[in-house]
Amino acid sequence: MRINLTSKYFFVFLLSAMLAGPVAAQNIRRDKKKAKTELPTNDSIPKQTLTHSTPIPGIQPPPRPKRPKFLVGHVDDSYQLNVGSFVNMTTDDLRSVFAPNVTIKPFVRFFDKYTIGAYANVIVQNYATKEFSAITNYAYLDMAAQTKIGKINIKIGKVPVINYPNYFAESVPLGNFLLHRIHLDSRRFVPRAIIASYTGQEMSFGIGYGENTDGFGFMGDGYLIMFFEQKILDNFQMGGFVLDERRQSFGDVYIAYQPTQRDAILLQLLDFGAQPTFYGLYRHTLKNEDAAFSINGFTQSKDGVRGADIAFQHIKSGTYVSAGAHYRDPLMNPQESAQWTPFIQVGINKTLFPKKVR
Repeated sequence: MRINLTSKYFFVFLLSAMLAGPVAAQNIRRDKKKAKTELPTNDSIPKQTLTHSTPIPGIQPPPRPKRPKFLVGHVDDSYQLNVGSFVNMTTDDLRSVFAPNVTIKPFVRFFDKYTIGAYANVIVQNYATKEFSAITNYAYLDMAAQTKIGKINIKIGKVPVINYPNYFAESVPLGNFLLHRIHLDSRRFVPRAIIASYTGQEMSFGIGYGENTDGFGFMGDGYLIMFFEQKILDNFQMGGFVLDERRQSFGDVYIAYQPTQRDAILLQLLDFGAQPTFYGLYRHTLKNEDAAFSINGFTQSKDGVRGADIAFQHIKSGTYVSAGAHYRDPLMNPQESAQWTPFIQVGINKTLFPKKVR
């Protein structure tokens, strides 16, 4: 009887202990729930999840793909074909000009740092004369090394000294581009040179040696080349270069400014030291980005070429129409060119291949 009574009290004590655990746990959960609803949430505190706090054995993130140690430029990166043509109409003359151009730029890259490439651009045109002829804008060998502080280049050949912003070539009517290239004597393209340069995130500069004859050999009777380009914030850029021949110096200077995403202004002083030319450009892209209009104006000293025009361009097709007037227009008869001649020009300037940028 005593054993049964002791067993009874022990059983009651054990049952009470078992029931007390869930009751205490339930009270704790209610307290936590109450505290959670009363305290404000803070979304700024990062939330830890199982995948962030405890790695799962056997599951690891995929390794980053390794870049090839030896890379040959893709075919779409190694060439570009542009079609260019226009009809120039004046009060007593009509002339058709064709000026397609091709760019070839094969390259090889080692260890994702060192690049060797060859670059050439040729225009076949009947603008300078009525017969077709080829003009080589540039043809040079480029050796580059990408370092932690920037890019270092060595270029040998017919080298473009500086690079104007892209919207310059996109905004100028093809007739103005050929006039700029052939008759305004911008010395941006050096016939034969070797130039070493440094390019960082915001600036680039270089120094070199050049001569006034074509080819890759050097005779020792040339000039010193110095250039500098600087970007300020995201919308302002300036640059220029000087060719020093000891007795005389020549050069170009430009300022490019984009006050908005749809507006661009470019001012150039070309060939100072010889026959300076001032060139100004304003471009505005319409809101739908399908079309743009630009205003171009230029004047050359010593009673040289002058002109002004306004152009409307359909961006996708590359077609444009331009209207204005030129003084001493090279397209006109030389005996009649020393006067202002109004003109209307309709043309196309478009990249055909490759069709998409990789």
